[in-house]
Order: sequence, then structure tokens, then C-alpha cells
Amino acid sequence: MKTKVLSMLLSILLIALQIFNPGSVVYAEGELTVTTEVTGMVANINFLPYVPQLGVYSILYHIANNSQDEIKDIQIYERMQGSDQYSAVNMKGKTKLKPGEVLTLGGGSFDGQLSSNPNIIEYMIKYTVKQGDQEQVLETTGYTAVHVIDVNFRVSYTSSVQGQVFKGEQVTLKVEVESLSNVTLYNLSITDSEMGKELGTIDVLAPNSKKVIEKTLPIEKSTSGSIVITYDDPMGLAGPLKKAVDTDLEIQVRDEEPVSSLELDGKTNLTKIPGQTQVEFELTAKNTGNTILKNLKFLDWNNKEFHTIDELQPDEEIIVKHIAEVKPDTNYQIMAQARVGDSNQLIKSTWTARLEKLNPQVDIQRNISVESIKAGDPFVLEYLVRNTGNVDLIDVVIEETAFGEIARLDKISAGDEVKLSKELVIDENTISKTILTARDAETEKEYSYEASEMEFTVEQDTEDQGKKQELSILLKADKESLNKPGTVVMECIVKNTGQEPLYNLVFTLLDREMLIDNVSVLEPGEDITIAISPIRVEETETFVVEANGLGVDQQKFTARSEPLTIEVAEGALSGGFSILRVVLIVIILLCILVIGILVYMLRGSFRLPFRRKRKVTRS
Repeated sequence: MKTKVLSMLLSILLIALQIFNPGSVVYAEGELTVTTEVTGMVANINFLPYVPQLGVYSILYHIANNSQDEIKDIQIYERMQGSDQYSAVNMKGKTKLKPGEVLTLGGGSFDGQLSSNPNIIEYMIKYTVKQGDQEQVLETTGYTAVHVIDVNFRVSYTSSVQGQVFKGEQVTLKVEVESLSNVTLYNLSITDSEMGKELGTIDVLAPNSKKVIEKTLPIEKSTSGSIVITYDDPMGLAGPLKKAVDTDLEIQVRDEEPVSSLELDGKTNLTKIPGQTQVEFELTAKNTGNTILKNLKFLDWNNKEFHTIDELQPDEEIIVKHIAEVKPDTNYQIMAQARVGDSNQLIKSTWTARLEKLNPQVDIQRNISVESIKAGDPFVLEYLVRNTGNVDLIDVVIEETAFGEIARLDKISAGDEVKLSKELVIDENTISKTILTARDAETEKEYSYEASEMEFTVEQDTEDQGKKQELSILLKADKESLNKPGTVVMECIVKNTGQEPLYNLVFTLLDREMLIDNVSVLEPGEDITIAISPIRVEETETFVVEANGLGVDQQKFTARSEPLTIEVAEGALSGGFSILRVVLIVIILLCILVIGILVYMLRGSFRLPFRRKRKVTRS
């Protein structure tokens, strides 16, 4: 019974396929007219021949002889555009046409190919024209276009909720269907195949047009967004056809009860700060419930909102960064709050940060391995470095002002101690200070520590010490005796006869308390000559030059010249002194004269010598 029905349907289909469609018409110099039609599994849509994909069709040729001459040896060749060779059509013995006659003949079979849509069937007809005793071979070419039905859609499938929903929850589904087909489609039905729900219908959908359908319904089954579109067969040969389209929509239906939960955690880029410092907070908010959280807000300790998120799905977490200035040893609370789904229920979670005050601090102890240091002999300087602060120190460098770099360390953790040692050799007394530089591991700012000065004393003989610091001072004058007071020119010859340099030497002429020169450094064996300004000598006088300075060990150093005596002959008065004595006598006499005049005038102001007193008698 099923075979009979199928045979009848195939017979009806074959009869229906015998539809003729107009093709291309080509004229060849007025002698031959060619008209083509498409036959087979073809439908006339908008006056154009259409076939289904892989549908079989052929070209029917109508060849008319419009000339006054007989045409013979007619042969039709055809090929699909893109093919290299023509195929000859079986002419079935019909190769001649008398004037006015028409030849109708079907070509070979072709399949509808979407890869070259429309299919272009190219043909070439060769024939011979007989004119009297002469014959001429001619040809004519042309083509026929056959369109292949291409049905396709671009579908956007969205929902008012995403991810997980609870069974029976009302959801609004929206489908936008765009036709990518090359024919108009009718009576379209859009269905979610996994939910088994028809979402809507579209009466007509033209090529490149869009239609939107929307439906609200309770969700009972999960869906991954698989859409099936049912539409009428554009060929009109069969019943409704279906096209499946996958989309990105994903809805998971849960059977459990709804639970709303929000967790907030965080960390800071610093755990210790020296004072008010700008700190970066990294906050992690996670939806640990099974409901969607919406309008998630982050608020700081001043209840100021600094970040907002539209939606947080179950098991989804988000990281938010916030920068603010904070103080050490202070609590800072951050809150996250959200709305449960589309309800007005709020859910909150808080996290508190407290940063410790940064206190980088070290202690350095030094110890010399020997009881006494001898010049040129090596000794070991031992260190005990303790990190007594609350922060790790990195890139640590330990130096001595007198010996340079002692050691480098990658890190000294808070509370740890490190033992170091350095072998040294010195030839003279030395004073050195230990300097530690590093960066704290929190802020990576530089930290510096200076230990107190330490004196390294070289044990040596007193005699040797005296030999190391010696200064020769020779005071000379152009003349050491004068017949009378006069001017003397002196010079001082200084030489470092010791083994060490002398620093900051100041030379003073003690008798006159006169600074005559200063020298910053005088190397061993070096000598200088100091010229002293001319000095006036009135009487016999002894001169001494004293030098004060510092040795290599920064100890004070003093040296004096041998006394130099300048003798002046007794009784000899200088001309200047005689003149001075005369001037003083004159000044004294003038003073006596002036005083006498003043006394006389003062006494006369009370008694006038030329005025007599008048006696007055009263009754």
C-alpha cells in the first residue's frame, strides 16, 4: 500500500515538473533564431526559473530557420559556466532545417549547484548554410541562467534571563529572524526544539528582511537555543520544509529551591604603610547562591559608591580594584550589596582591611677578632645584623666609610639576624662608620641606617709615632742686630720631616700674635718658604713661629721654631720717638694754657672788675 502511494506521488511530481520557462534568445545574422526553456524540477518564481539544490534540470532548445536557404549539419554543444569543455547534445537525427522550419530538442541534464548560483548554462550551435553550390559553416552562442533555491536564516535568540533559572519561572523569549534566502518564504513557524514550544509565526518573509517574535512563558525544560523554522516549500512540490538554526542562548532549569548568597573578600597591595599612603584594594565578589544578583554595588567606608555591576550569575565572581588613601592601624570596611533577581530584596556582604604601621629597623653589632691591631697584619671584623623591624628588607648593602662595601644580601626577613665577617688590613689609626642601605619589601622605598663610629687603633711604639709626625721650622731675618730702631724682614722655612702628611697647618708669629700663613696639607718631605711682612723693631725682641695642625689620625699636632732675637743698640732712640716726645710736650703746654684761661673766665663771670656796687637806703 505504501509503495502504491509513493509511486502515485512520484508520477504526479514528474508531471508537475514539465513546466517550461522562457530562456535566452540569440539571433545569428538573421539566419537562425534560438529560444531556450528550462525543464525538469523547475518552478517559475517572479518570472525566473528556480530549481532546488541538486535538482535535475535541462535546457530545451527551439531553433528556427529564418533564412531562404536550407540549413544542415546542425549540432548543439553545451556546458555549465566554469567547465573547460562543451558536451555535444544528442541530435536524434534532426540536423536539417528547411526555410521557415523550427527544430525543438532537449539538452543534457544538470544538477542545481549552490556553489555557482545562478547556474549559467552556455551553449554553442554549429550549422552549415547551403546557398546554391556553395556551403558556409556558421555558429551561434548564448547562455541560460538557472537559479538554485537557497534557504537560510540568521537568528538572534535572547531571553530576559540568562544562565540558570528555576523550574516554572516566567521568562520572556525574543527571536529575531533575518532571511538570507533568495526567495520569499511563507507561513513560517519558529519553535524551540529542546523545550518543544512554538514561539511564534511569520506570514511572509522576503529576502534580506527581518521579523521579531516575542513570547513569555514558564520555563519547564533547559535549552541551548536550538531553533527550528518550518516554512512552505517555495517550489510548491511538497509539504512544509524545516531548517534548524543554532543560537548562543543558554538556559539551565534548576529543580532546587532558590538560595541567595553573596561573598566579598579582598586584599591590598600593601600590608604595612609608614603613614597616610595611597593603597590599592583588590576586591572579589562571588555569587555563592543559585539566584541571579542584579545591580551589584561596591561602597567604601564613607558609604560612597565606587563601582557597579549590572548582573552576577550564580557561581560567577568578579574582581574590582579601588585606590584610596588610608592610615595605618585603622579599620576600613567595604560593603557589596545587590538585588535578588527582579525583586526588591537586597543582599549585603562586607570586608574589613587594617594595615599595620610600617617600621623598618635594624641593629648592627661589630666585633674585632683580635685584641690589638698591628699595622699591616690582617684582622677580621665580625658583624651581627638584626632586622628588628616588622618588614622584610631586600637588596641590602652594608658598607664601611673607611673600607667600602662589606657585603650584599638579597633579603633579611623581619625578626631574622645575619652574621658576616670581613678581613681587613690597616697601617694607621682609622675611624669608620657602618652604613646599611636597603628597600623595604612592602613599599620598596629606600631605607638607610648608620651605626655609630668605631675607632680602629693601630698598636705602635711611641718612638715610631714621633718619627711619623715631625715638622722642621726655621725662622730667619735679613739682619739680626740694629744700631737703632728699624724694620726687619723675616722668612720662615718649613719642612715635613716625618713619615705622614700633616693637615690644616696654621702658622702664627707668637710675639706679635700675627697669623702669617696656613697650609691645607704638607706631604712627607715637602717644604715651603713663608715670607713674613716687614716688622718694625724698636727694641731688642725675640720672635718664635708656632705651627698647629692635625695628623693622619686626626690628633692635634704642634711644633715651634727656635727663638730668633733681633738686638737694638742701647740708648738709641729712633727719630720717630724724638718727634713724638716733642709733640707730647707741646700738647701738654697747650692743655695747661687752655685750662688757665677757662678758670679765669669762669671766676670773672661772677665779679665784674669795672662795675661798682650801689648802696641803697630804705626808710
